[in-house]
Amino acid sequence: MNTLSKVYSKLNKKTELATHKVDLGIVDDLKKLSNQASKLEKELRENSKEGFEIRKQEKEIEKSKTSLRKILSNEIKKGDSIYKKLDSLIQKAFKTSKELGVNPKEIKGFSEANDRLQTINNAVDLATDSLESIK
Repeated sequence: MNTLSKVYSKLNKKTELATHKVDLGIVDDLKKLSNQASKLEKELRENSKEGFEIRKQEKEIEKSKTSLRKILSNEIKKGDSIYKKLDSLIQKAFKTSKELGVNPKEIKGFSEANDRLQTINNAVDLATDSLESIK
């Protein structure tokens, strides 16, 4: 019997050692996964903050686009109105100069107004293109 007791006592010790080895493996795995979870949590929080910041910036950009659309629309209307008035006045000046036998370029401000007609037209076209690009 004495021999049997020794065998049983050794078996119990081996079993306990095996249990401790398994427990140590679990502890290592828990530590490793906890570290990975901590790193991932940090990355998720940082990226989430960045995502919220981008959304905030998008909202600000939308507000700016809305404001710019209104401004450009009003300026385009003013530019079209000035263009029409200036063109009409240039046509009258041209017609009157012909009737009087005067070269239109000799009329003070005629050449400058004619140049402005082209530049305002170009500016209105540019603003129209810009307005289309932000819709």
